[in-house]
Amino acid sequence: MSTSPTCQSAPVIEEDEEANTASSSSLSNSPHPPCSSSSPPTLIILYGFPGCGKLTTANVLATMLPNYKLFHNHVVINMLRHLFDFGTSSYQKFREQIWFDLMCEAGRNGDSVIFTFCTEMSAAPDLLDRLKVAYEEAGAEGIKNRQRYSQTEEKGRVIFVHLHCELETLRQRLPSQSRKDGKKLVSVEFFDQLLERGMFELPLPSNPDVELDVTNSTPEENAIKTCKSLSL
Repeated sequence: MSTSPTCQSAPVIEEDEEANTASSSSLSNSPHPPCSSSSPPTLIILYGFPGCGKLTTANVLATMLPNYKLFHNHVVINMLRHLFDFGTSSYQKFREQIWFDLMCEAGRNGDSVIFTFCTEMSAAPDLLDRLKVAYEEAGAEGIKNRQRYSQTEEKGRVIFVHLHCELETLRQRLPSQSRKDGKKLVSVEFFDQLLERGMFELPLPSNPDVELDVTNSTPEENAIKTCKSLSL
């Protein structure tokens, strides 16, 4: 894309998917131990191949981090599909713009967010790096707004969590009912075609903060390891 999204305004999006709502309620009835709250505003980006368990891990992580809001990338994707074909220039432009606007507005509001991201080539190769810079700057505004007249130079914090697993495990997970309900990629044959074409070879952060091999682990184990690794 020739221009980078700005962080000046955020469109209003009505989210109606139960699985994508933020898990910000009390943990009194939760089986998962809570982690500490975040300061400064923090954006946790869970990224990886389709079917690696980003959303299921994010849902558990959100119950452990009650001060975080969960935003699933498919909320925007499913909305745009009503108007634009996947991968077209209009689709790419508005998907990226909305992602940036929403995350930056959250940072300016002092909100911490868990964001899921599928690594595939329709996204700009430097998207995650630019999103990191944008949220850090927006988070700095949020800190100043929260701490009136503060001279702190603290910025928003961005954490990259890379989920990966063996390809055969991915193939087994793809046709799940939850993925069908979420209008996600479920065809193993199509996945293999995309894989062969290099569709998932998006440049990724060279040093993720957390590296999770989720081949044989549960979403609960993934979330706990993330919290412990980052001292959240």
